[in-house]
This record gives sequence, C-alpha cells and structure tokens, in this order.
Amino acid sequence: MHNCRMHLRIAGMFALSLLPCTAVAQKPVDLAYATYAAGLNVLRLQAVLDETDSGYGLHVHYRTAGLFGFFLHSETDSMVQGVWDEDGDPDPLQFYSYGDIRGQPRRTLIRYRNGMPEVQILQPPTDGERDPVPVSMQLHTMDTLSAMVLLIRHVASTGRCDGQVATFDGRRAARISAHTVGVEMLRPAHGSQFAGLALRCDFVGEETAGFKHGEDPDELRRKQHGSAWFARPLPGEPPLPVRIAFETRWFGAATCYLLSAKD
Repeated sequence: MHNCRMHLRIAGMFALSLLPCTAVAQKPVDLAYATYAAGLNVLRLQAVLDETDSGYGLHVHYRTAGLFGFFLHSETDSMVQGVWDEDGDPDPLQFYSYGDIRGQPRRTLIRYRNGMPEVQILQPPTDGERDPVPVSMQLHTMDTLSAMVLLIRHVASTGRCDGQVATFDGRRAARISAHTVGVEMLRPAHGSQFAGLALRCDFVGEETAGFKHGEDPDELRRKQHGSAWFARPLPGEPPLPVRIAFETRWFGAATCYLLSAKD
C-alpha cells in the first residue's frame, strides 16, 4: 500500500510538472523523429511548431527511409496556420500539403471560412473514386495538424488528454478520440533523445465518410489505435510528443521516436 501511494504521488507530481509556465511556446521548436516497424527505420519526420499568443503554425515534413523508402518512396510537406478560438483551441485558417506518394504527385489546399473548410486544390481529384463527404460532416472540422496542436495544447493546460475531434483532409472525414492512460517510464530506444517519465495518451481514429470505392468496407471502417507519450524535452517549453505508436496500412504497427528537439 505504501508503494502504491508513493507511485500515485510521483505520478501526480509529474502531471503537475506538465502544466506550462506560460500559455504557449514563445519561439519555434524544431523536432526530429524516426519511425521504426519490425526493427527497420521506415520513416524520417521533421516538425516545426510555432505558437504565439495570437495563433499557431505547424510544418511537418516526412519521407520514407531505408529499404522501404527505396521500393516505395514517398515524401510530403504539410503545414497549417491558424488562430486561437474563444476557448483557446486551434482554429485553422489555411492548410497546405504537397509531395509525392509512391510516384504520384499530390497537392491539397484548404482554406477555412466561418468553420467551413473550402477545398481550393485537390490533386489528384477524387473523380468519383470516393463517396462524397456531406457538407454537414465537413462543418467545424479541422486538419490533422491542427488536431495535433489541440492535443499538445490540451496536455499543456490540463496535464491530461481526454477529448474528441472531427477532421477532414479534402478526401475523407474522420473522428479521433483520445483519453489519458497515466504516467509511464520510457526507456532509451532507437537513438531517442528522451528517456524517463512520460504521460501516455491513447487515441483511436475512425474514418467516417469519403470511403474509397473498390476496397473492403469493413477494413476502411476499422478503428485504428495508437498511443502518444508526452514529456518536456526542452526546459520552459510545453510538453511534446516524445514517442508515438500507431497502426499503418503500409507496414503494420510502427513507433515514432524523438531523436532531437531544439528551439
């Protein structure tokens, strides 16, 4: 019983340590990650998070790596700019993504007006290959980068990660929910910069509209599970994802490790 109380006390103190000294980061934070599946490095990811009192920006670049990247090369840049709504949550203004997915050029530009995403560019177009996403399911959605900013901001302000958000990427709509699991000890792995106590948040993603024709509908509707661990890799900055485990359709279960963080 004494050990149980001690562990609860440590967990509580750690959760309090996640709460920020200031509402937002005061300068951009550069993050580098490596993703591994079946012991192989399959993805490299760079992210720049920029939060100010007036708004936010997030730029993410990823490319396939190693042998996997040789056979299935993909490289994408995605970025979002937004402001904070009256509740202090992300309110996107513009999302832009461009790159090459397995030899196919892709571009997406979405601008937001009064809570409605307006798709300006969608390359390649869906051309009837997917069910259309009803307008009612697009309203008050956000892009996936803004959803990540929302999770980071929620952890920073509350020390927890419970919530749900609806996303739309121009092709499909999805629902992502997260809940707090607790504090866990992360051990060094795959060159990760971080080891120590981290807050674990489990999440579930579920496609809700825009299903692609000719594919197994049960597989498309299957919920995808993952976990994200949050800690402070940089003093004075908000808690950030130091490890992310998720499911993919390309290479199954994968884990993303923080390699470096700098401001």
